[in-house]
Amino acid sequence: MRLSCGVCAPDQSGARALGPDEVRAIAVLETSASIWLKFQRDRADDLSMTNPLLRRFVLLAWLVPATVIGCGSTAERARQADSRAEVGLASYYAHRFDGRATAYGETYDERALTAAHRSLPPGTRVRVTNLKNGREVVVRINDRGPQSPNRLIDLSFAAAEKLRFVQQGLARVRIEVLAQGD
Repeated sequence: MRLSCGVCAPDQSGARALGPDEVRAIAVLETSASIWLKFQRDRADDLSMTNPLLRRFVLLAWLVPATVIGCGSTAERARQADSRAEVGLASYYAHRFDGRATAYGETYDERALTAAHRSLPPGTRVRVTNLKNGREVVVRINDRGPQSPNRLIDLSFAAAEKLRFVQQGLARVRIEVLAQGD
């Protein structure tokens, strides 16, 4: 069976082949539809569904397979997010900056999950992934930087600890914007 939604990656025919999970979900959907039609025929004289349990079953029988089938748009959004991700070197603030003001006037706290980036606005939430060990952390941009031109992002000490690169001082990371700030 072939479906095409225009979002998923099509093959040469313009349609995407369904996987085994999607085929099973369609079978469940067809079964639930036949149950619903039989129920409608049996209850043609009574248009209201008085049994709340039956109403829930019918609703779930239609919603669950439709959710499972999807159209691959989640995968498409993930691929687009990856294309907007930045990869580069991360460093972390020295202890001497703890308690000092950031470029945006906020007091830097080395125990908070914060970071500095050159172009992202303050308040932006970013997922930072250490490419060496796969660890990730979500930080909030609260400063402008880093000062070194070969660095992508400066992380707080707490974020560097979570990513486990304090000993090395630098780590190759991927950053993905989760929510834009001001």
